[in-house]
Order: sequence, then C-alpha cells, then structure tokens
Amino acid sequence: MKNRGKNIRRLIEYLRSMKYTHCGLANDVAMVVSADNCVSVLDRPLPIKRRVLVSYPVYNDGGNTDIYSGRASVVIFVLEKTLAQQRTDASEADQFSGILETVDELCSCIENDISNGVLCGFDVANTQINPEYSVFGGWLGYSIEVDFRS
Repeated sequence: MKNRGKNIRRLIEYLRSMKYTHCGLANDVAMVVSADNCVSVLDRPLPIKRRVLVSYPVYNDGGNTDIYSGRASVVIFVLEKTLAQQRTDASEADQFSGILETVDELCSCIENDISNGVLCGFDVANTQINPEYSVFGGWLGYSIEVDFRS
C-alpha cells in the first residue's frame, strides 16, 4: 500500500516544527501555500527582520503497482526586506551574505534530521539554492528547493 497521505502529513509536521536562529533567538517558520499567502504572511508585523517561509509539499510518484518511488518537493524562502533607498552594493552584498547563514542552518538541519532518523523514510534527492530579489513586495534572499525521496 502506498502511504502518500501519511508521508505528506509526516513531512508537513516536520516542516512546521522547523526553527531558525536569527539575532540569537530561535524563530518559527511560516507555512505557505501560494504567492498571495506569502505576501500576507510577510505583511504581518513581527519584531524580526529575517523571515523563513516554507511551502506545503508538492507530491508525485512514479513506477508501477509493485515498485514506486515518491517525491515531495518543498520550497523554503529565507528573506529580508530590501534596503530600498539605503541600498548600496556593499550593504546588499552583506545582506545576501548574512542570509546565507540561515540557508546553511536550514540545509544542515534537514540533512542531520534525515541522518538521525527524525525524518525516517525520507532522503534528499536534490537541493537547489537560488538568489531572489524583489519578490513578494520588495523582499530579497534565497529560495531553497528541496526534493525529498520517500
């Protein structure tokens, strides 16, 4: 029996529990469904400038009734508001560089949790990290696309 729904639920529970460190504090990620949802989440007033948004997984599988492999794709956005009029090349480069600390933290967390069994039954098939600029109403940072194999 294929456990698509069970696997998706387990992955969502894991993603919702993720935390990231910024300014010495542990912060929760926000789960999002669409670009409109991202904008509404980013518009919420919070005392932190760095935000992490995690998409609900997109799941697909292939194979036949005897053997199949499932894949769940997730996009994690690590973003900060653009500096607008205060922007210089150096300040923007510093901003992107600082955001990479959180990118490394999140990628390492996923890898460690797969290795130590927290995400038992999943493996990372592919990870792609892309720079993002002026997305969702003036935010910049990186998106991390992770393909989980189950």
